[in-house]
Amino acid sequence: MTIGELAEHTGIATRTLRYYESLDLLIPVTRSVGNYRLYGEDAVREAAIIQVLKQVNVPLDTIRTFLNVQKSLGAQERGQAVSEILDDTLKKTRQYLAQLTRLVSDLESALAISHECARCPRSCDLPLQRELHSVSQDLQPGYFHLKSKK
Repeated sequence: MTIGELAEHTGIATRTLRYYESLDLLIPVTRSVGNYRLYGEDAVREAAIIQVLKQVNVPLDTIRTFLNVQKSLGAQERGQAVSEILDDTLKKTRQYLAQLTRLVSDLESALAISHECARCPRSCDLPLQRELHSVSQDLQPGYFHLKSKK
């Protein structure tokens, strides 16, 4: 089946399917005489797996590893592999949620300081900048960061 037919079967845009191919998540079985990508029936199942795992925030490199490994596994082993991936993703999500909870608390503190500064006749930029800098230092790389104005 062509990439357009795969897109129709899965409801995934051809652009997204090409992106998955560029990451070696989907691999065409062959190319046609006209050099069109041709996918096997497994591609429909693999595209569905990619979508489900993406929806629960499994990283694409983990999905790639799973897709490569699962081809050599039996049904029970595949189920165990999915359980391990979901368990790891849940653990990372809980860690991120804890980070966000701390961020909310820190932002509430920074907001309280900014309200105090607004009522103060003196300049209160420095305490607010220190508080915002403290908040941004608590975040792990890869997540959004707050930057204080200079």
